[in-house]
Parts: sequence; structure tokens; C-alpha cells
Amino acid sequence: MYEGFDETLQRRVAVKVLLPYLAEDPDFTERFLREARSAAALEHPAICAVYSAGRDGDRYFIAMQYIEGQTLASVLEQSSVLPEPAALRVARTVASALAYAHGRGVIHRDIKPENIMIDVSGKVMVMDFGLAKKMGAGGRLTATGTFIGTPEYCSPEQCETRALDGRADIYSLGVVLYETLTGRVPFEAETPFALFKKIVNERPTPIRKLNPKVSAETETLVMRMLEKSPDARPQSADEVVAALDAIIA
Repeated sequence: MYEGFDETLQRRVAVKVLLPYLAEDPDFTERFLREARSAAALEHPAICAVYSAGRDGDRYFIAMQYIEGQTLASVLEQSSVLPEPAALRVARTVASALAYAHGRGVIHRDIKPENIMIDVSGKVMVMDFGLAKKMGAGGRLTATGTFIGTPEYCSPEQCETRALDGRADIYSLGVVLYETLTGRVPFEAETPFALFKKIVNERPTPIRKLNPKVSAETETLVMRMLEKSPDARPQSADEVVAALDAIIA
């Protein structure tokens, strides 16, 4: 990721450049550009705007909105947990952005603290919809088996490379909310394979065992978001927004 400058429009931009070994896969690059174009169609106040995507020589890139601030991951490095009201407000904004994207048939697939920005005014923004994908496709991006997602935040269906829909993003947001409230992700392991086995087969420790200050209502919602079966989770990001609004109120 680089900071760049758009000379035509006279503005700073963030530029994501595809890693060279990925750029060598023509199937990957074709889908990378196609999916970046889908992400560019998303216009929401809590979604980092994608301005353009293309190729410069042998380099493939996405140019997006530059956000001055820090990631949620950086915030958690300074303070391992957030107060419950602050954590809920962040999750509510992300859920609202996901509801908008899902309504247009786009799933994010990589919701994690590194992809949630908090700007200098405190506004929450979701980044990296450049990895977004139209619903109905599997968890793998290419026939060569390049996995998309960050293991700790992947849903069980993502771990098993099954077809994904918006409920996979709901699971990932549940992991983020769990982490902001407890200071740890639900599952950890030394290898991705061992981690995937835990995500698919084990139950996370209840939040209130790790942080008794968290309300029972919040714990219930987060644990629902972390259910193994997509059918047992909230069925839409709008449902998550409504549940968070009820708790925040």
C-alpha cells in the first residue's frame, strides 16, 4: 500500500499494488480487476471509495480514497479492548456499510481490524472492498487455490472454501467485535490448518468469561454472529444493525 497523488484531480490517494507473484497469474489478475470495478460502484459514507483499478506495465493496482487516521488494529495495539459503547458504535457503522454492499450483491470477504479505519474526526470507514466479490462464488479466488481472507477472521464456510454470502461477513464482524471486547480473537493456532479446524469444530469462550463488564445482550448477539452454521446467525447485516441499535439505545 502506498500514498499517491492524483495529478488530474489534485488529491491524495491510497494505492494498493498487487504482489508480483499474484500478478503472474492471469486468472487472478483478470478477476482482481473485475472485482475492483464492482467495488468502485459502491458509494456509501462508511466505505472507502475505489477510484480506479488498472495495470501499469507488469504492475496491477487499485487507487482509492486516502483516509487520514489509524486502523482499528492500531487502536487495539494501544488499548487491547474498547469500552463496550465504543465497540458497538464501530460495529454498527461497519454493519451498516455491509448492509449497503450486500444489498448490491457484493460481499467483502476480509473484514478485520486492519480494514477498518478511524479517521482524525472519529469517523469509521471500511476499507479494501477491492477484494470484494459478487455473491454466489466460492471462497477461493482462482483455480490455483489462492485463498482470500485472513485466517483468524474467516467464517467456517470460508475455511472450507464453500460458497459464500453476506453471512460470512457477519461472522467476520462478530470476530472483530469479540476482539474489541476481550482483547483476543475467538481462536488461535500455530498454523492456518490448525486454526481452520478450530473455527469449524470448536466453540469460542463466552465473552463474559473473558470480560465480565460486557452486557449479556451484547454477548448474546456476538455469539450468534459466531455460530458455525450461517443459518443460525443473524440473516442480514440489517438485522445486525437493528440488534446493535437496540443495545445502544
